[in-house]
Amino acid sequence: MRSGVKTNFAKSLRRNMTDAESKLWYFLRAGRLNGHKFKRQAPIGSYIVDFVAPTLKLIVELDGSHHADQQEYDAARTRYLNSLGYRVLRFGDDEVLKQTDAVREAILNACNSACGQPSPPAPSPVNGRGEAEMRGSQFVDTPSPVYGRGSGRGQPNQSRRSANGTNETLNQQRSLTVP
Repeated sequence: MRSGVKTNFAKSLRRNMTDAESKLWYFLRAGRLNGHKFKRQAPIGSYIVDFVAPTLKLIVELDGSHHADQQEYDAARTRYLNSLGYRVLRFGDDEVLKQTDAVREAILNACNSACGQPSPPAPSPVNGRGEAEMRGSQFVDTPSPVYGRGSGRGQPNQSRRSANGTNETLNQQRSLTVP
């Protein structure tokens, strides 16, 4: 495909995205994925890729049902893109539509490894901030990475440094305060 023809075709693909592409693009556009910049329907060599983070040399491809019939073509395409130094991630349309968070996390992990950053810890299912975790039927407060102590949300025996520099539980501190 000639350069001008390929560019026009890429523009038409951007205007006519599938539901899965639209949903994933919402999370990838404008640096929404930890500031990583992505382009959509971008020409690379003789191919047009679904999404690419050029600075990270990372490509995300979404495979619809028609890709089952073209596995050899997709494999050759991936080999070519790999030879240019790109890492290619492939997800099915159903994965993007039904397991969006898992797909986003996989892409974020690939971005972080491409730029040498460690992947962030998974958020706690209890409150979504990673501050407390559930063990059995009890909440166990874990240190906050920002403040170096737990969240302090309703933890009856949480230890905290008092004004005089000693550790006291919240219950001990409450008993010292005058109502």
